Amino acid sequence: MRILSFIIPMVVLISQGFTQYGWNDQDSESNRFLTAVSFPDAMHGWTVGQTNTILNTNNGGEIWIEQIPEPSSNYWSLYFINANVGWACGSNGKIVNTMNSGVVWLNQTSGTNYDLWDVFFLDELNGWIVGGKPWTTTGPIQMILHTENGGSTWYFQDYNSGEWPLKAVFFWNEQIGWAVGELGYILTTSNGGENWSYQSSGTNQQLYDIIFTTATNGWIVGEQGTVLTTSNGGDTWLSVDIGTTHSLQGIDSFGEQKLWITGGGLNNGVVFHSFDGGISWESQYSGISGPFTAISFSDQVNGWAVGYNGAIIHTNTGGSDCEPQGDLNMDQIVNILDVILLVNCIIDNDLCPCADMDQNGDENILDIVLMVNIILS
Repeated sequence: MRILSFIIPMVVLISQGFTQYGWNDQDSESNRFLTAVSFPDAMHGWTVGQTNTILNTNNGGEIWIEQIPEPSSNYWSLYFINANVGWACGSNGKIVNTMNSGVVWLNQTSGTNYDLWDVFFLDELNGWIVGGKPWTTTGPIQMILHTENGGSTWYFQDYNSGEWPLKAVFFWNEQIGWAVGELGYILTTSNGGENWSYQSSGTNQQLYDIIFTTATNGWIVGEQGTVLTTSNGGDTWLSVDIGTTHSLQGIDSFGEQKLWITGGGLNNGVVFHSFDGGISWESQYSGISGPFTAISFSDQVNGWAVGYNGAIIHTNTGGSDCEPQGDLNMDQIVNILDVILLVNCIIDNDLCPCADMDQNGDENILDIVLMVNIILS
């Protein structure tokens, strides 16, 4: 009992330092349109946008610093495979690469002057970029670029006049991948992109982003609240209603069960979350920041969304509001069940929303003490 009486007052003092849960604004110190975000870990991240914008953080977004590659461009996408190596692509066929966390960005030759909308890399060597030209006074053009040497050489896997531009690309491994774009376009490959075949989406809405959580289970988001899912590698795509008609522009996941979708309308950014592999969806954020164009999670609790007017929001709880504090199973009460869940998180070396009670980036015995104090009080 003496030990417990000593611990409880100490816990009360520590609990006064709790930070706000849920999604919180970060100051990008920019008013530019941010179009993509990539966090290879919880500390190191980048976001890109219009007017030659590349911003970097080394402390989880507490401070964002501008990196200025030359010459200027509008950047539409970026992808970092670790805290040092990344690529960005944009308007007029622009591709840049860094090997030192963005201290130096070097130009790579794309072979095109058309917009490049998305970049994806499996490792430091193998990557794909998609883009094209929309219908103007002449017909559209669709293209897919591939590199096997980190971008030193890019070559066309697809350059198709008369077909609609592609907006996103995702590869599960070196052989299996997908690309999506305007007018509900979906392409897939089973040989690394040497051949691409068409998949029926069942919609003519623009498709903006795609992700697969297994080799067969995938998700696509797009205009007018479009959400598509497949459980057979895209042989069949089914429409899912998550409760919005807003444009949905970004999707990310952690494991097979946890997914986040972001988008929004004018002055109304939204974030939706599923904790059960897409069976059910809930709104986590709807506010004046946004609309949001992209979302990136470094793990199952730390995530960022970016969008218009330099907007950046961040969560360190997987987007959960954690009210009351310590409610790990989201039943609106803190009790012994939440303690058991926290113990399991620590034993499994797992990150659980609302489990980092003192918000120090780690889950340990002190978090259990804090939770016990809440129950006792």
